[in-house]
Amino acid sequence: ERRHRHRAQREPIDVDDGRIGCSRRCRARTDRARRRRLAGAAAIVDSACVSTLSPDRAGQRIPVESSAPYEAEVIAAAFNDYVQRLDRFVERERAFVNMASHELRTPIAVISGSAEVALDIPSTAPATEPYLNHILRTARDMERLVSLLVALAKDPARMYAAAETVN
Repeated sequence: ERRHRHRAQREPIDVDDGRIGCSRRCRARTDRARRRRLAGAAAIVDSACVSTLSPDRAGQRIPVESSAPYEAEVIAAAFNDYVQRLDRFVERERAFVNMASHELRTPIAVISGSAEVALDIPSTAPATEPYLNHILRTARDMERLVSLLVALAKDPARMYAAAETVN
């Protein structure tokens, strides 16, 4: 009789969601436990901390409380690893832009300096002056172009904002 009474108290089995053999009460307990775990993980990661992350500030990390569930620690560790890789990428990009800027500006400075010196020499043939002036103008145009490209590479948002105000 005890066995019969136990079966009578059990809720009917609901199979329409694919969880065969799991009663509604069992499913409710599972769902509540899952919500508690997710709520606990969300409480551990401060949303204000996440919203302040920015690629222009190196060394940022998401802190994890010592009482955090394992899942939150795994997520935070993966996220912190991603942020660290992003920091390294940004640093490589900055180094490349600085090096490229130097490597492009140096020959342009040599070309314009040589054209200016050649124009200042009194013995320069008058027939070559228009060519030297053209070289000088082109070198200055190239210098402006390199400066714009470097500024765009360093801060694209600022350049886009400046372009929108011009239009």
